[in-house]
Amino acid sequence: HIVTLIVVTALAASSVDTLQTAIASVFSSDLLRFGLSERMALIVSRVMLAVILIPAIIMSSKRFDVIGLFLVADLVCGTAVFPVFLGLMTEDIGVIPAPTELGAFLGIWSGIAAVLINGHVIGFTQA
Repeated sequence: HIVTLIVVTALAASSVDTLQTAIASVFSSDLLRFGLSERMALIVSRVMLAVILIPAIIMSSKRFDVIGLFLVADLVCGTAVFPVFLGLMTEDIGVIPAPTELGAFLGIWSGIAAVLINGHVIGFTQA
């Protein structure tokens, strides 16, 4: 059990580290595009990242069930992947028209809503 705990912790820490780096990179490049200096963009992106991570730290201190959190994350990603890939289409393919950005966005939210409604109807304890 100890080896599994070490591996799972390493995988989760690696994923969070990658996410933090990606968020800081996106913030920094957007701020540079708005005309901020490199140093100021770095400082602002780090502060924004710290502000975003405060709710994550608070939630992690509440000791939620990790399996349940992973299940919810997988369901959200599973409902979002198809509309996102359809949103990458730029040309009509036969009878399938290329969706707009709004269509892909609404497809993601309707998939998430379908999962939540299904979970409410069936009951969360039966999953």
